[in-house]
Amino acid sequence: LKTNLKAEIEHGMMLFIEAKEGQIFAYFDALESRTLDFASDSFIIESLEKINENGSKQAIKDLNTHLIMNKQALDPSIAGIIIIDLKGIIVAATDDDELGDDESDDEYFIEGKK
Repeated sequence: LKTNLKAEIEHGMMLFIEAKEGQIFAYFDALESRTLDFASDSFIIESLEKINENGSKQAIKDLNTHLIMNKQALDPSIAGIIIIDLKGIIVAATDDDELGDDESDDEYFIEGKK
């Protein structure tokens, strides 16, 4: 009886673990898809070209609005979105207070650049 109960508990735990593992993989797949979507968004690309060319304040404003209305609004789990240039400076964000912040020393920027 003890052996059967132990085996039943272990089986139940394995099912639970496998289900959680599947949820984690699905979450990472969604993150990857979202990242690819952002990276291929023509409005984001064109806005960044304008920002890089001449620092267009209007392009920054329009891009921030686009990020809020058309990207962040699609997924309530997104707390915020930032776009960083190659030097590590935030050039667009869903939170205006983050604009201009230097992220070049942050590990995610350093690792992402690699």
